[in-house]
Amino acid sequence: MSEENNIIDIRTKDLIAMVFLKTKYWGLFRDIEANRDLYTQIRLEDRRASLLFDDKDEQEYRKKHFNELFEKLGYSTKDIDLLRPLLSETFPAWNGNNHDNDDELRITNRIAHRDLLDLYFSYGISQQTFKKHMEHVTPIVDRVAKDKYTEKSLMRAFKEFNRYALSQEKAGDVSRLLARRLLALHQTQRVPVEVWRCWLRALLRYESAANEAVNSVMASILSGANDSIQRSLPLGMANTSNESILANRVDWATVFFRDIVDYLKNPYLGLLMLLFVLPARGNSFFLDYIKQHGVAELYDPVLDYVDTYFIGQKRNVFHEFSWPQWAFINYQWSLSISHGDNILNTAVPNAALRHRTVNDYVFSLLKRDNKLIYHFIRMQFWSDNNAWEGETYKWQVAGKIAQYNNETDRANILSIVTKALSSKQLTSDQKAELKEFDKLFRRYVDSSPLNQLSGTTQQ
Repeated sequence: MSEENNIIDIRTKDLIAMVFLKTKYWGLFRDIEANRDLYTQIRLEDRRASLLFDDKDEQEYRKKHFNELFEKLGYSTKDIDLLRPLLSETFPAWNGNNHDNDDELRITNRIAHRDLLDLYFSYGISQQTFKKHMEHVTPIVDRVAKDKYTEKSLMRAFKEFNRYALSQEKAGDVSRLLARRLLALHQTQRVPVEVWRCWLRALLRYESAANEAVNSVMASILSGANDSIQRSLPLGMANTSNESILANRVDWATVFFRDIVDYLKNPYLGLLMLLFVLPARGNSFFLDYIKQHGVAELYDPVLDYVDTYFIGQKRNVFHEFSWPQWAFINYQWSLSISHGDNILNTAVPNAALRHRTVNDYVFSLLKRDNKLIYHFIRMQFWSDNNAWEGETYKWQVAGKIAQYNNETDRANILSIVTKALSSKQLTSDQKAELKEFDKLFRRYVDSSPLNQLSGTTQQ
């Protein structure tokens, strides 16, 4: 298609490999499109992200996926012997043994970097679909190019675009097209950071969903804004000190996030935004700003907003959100934004107090509703997820106790289970499940040393 030149800087060898797969091994090519995280890295917006794999689990999952895929596609031993080295060369992370630096993959324009793989499929759609997407992208880019907008009119345009993108099967692919066009415009004329800010504000103010599609649009906005700021004054620019450039980048990020709490309507999206820009996530978004001002200007106000939303306004997180959204909210909110290792983010003021307050809030809700207790225990500790392709796992504690691994909350868990077991609201089957869990949990408490949450700083 005429737009293919805009696939930009993906390494030629990788593009040739994709053409080969698309031509000769269509089934594998389609799997790459459908399961991009298994060929690059698992990201927050992916359906598998909620599993929070450790390295061993992820490697085993990848191995199972590809063994079953090759069998389902009917590939011969000769085919598989051909494809394995090709995949290893094109997607070093596909088998879980990737040791390549993600930044290096981006610098060398490898399609194995998730951003570039996403971009490849954003452009690699049918001409008809591409034209339809561009009908929603082009008016915004043209308006920015001609400097014919106000903040109000631009937010309205982004609101309409977001609604369109979120109605598509691959919302992230559509939003990346707009981000890419704005970045391309930025190469010829500066796109003010306020434009990106309007896009973020429109998402936070007008969208209430909590799902992968919204996650993907959020990722496109934050990634695009960060790239725009980075490209405005590259480090090493002649006659400009690196210190001055870094100061400008921090200032622009400050503008981007200014008054963001005023636009928050959904605590899920606020927490999601903080998680995306957390340095420990490895996205490298707004690093200098986060290190210098992000805790006071972004993390603290957004978390205070979440405190007020649920506790101050007496809202019930379990009524407002379904699983896994309520699990995400309770986890990140309780830990003042952490990921993977249940580490309390003590860089945020009052993080330890928030952890206790949030967990007390959660258990106060559970104690009022025996059916909710059963639902909470089932979703928190039963390892049975569609992402595991239908396999059924039994109760697990050590890998599921997360933010509740302290003396007070262990006692809280035992207390609510005992309460539910004495209730007439649960069926005999539900009580039997809780009895099995109770026995396992008590054994865990008796045999495991108390692993208090670490106070390691994540900022």
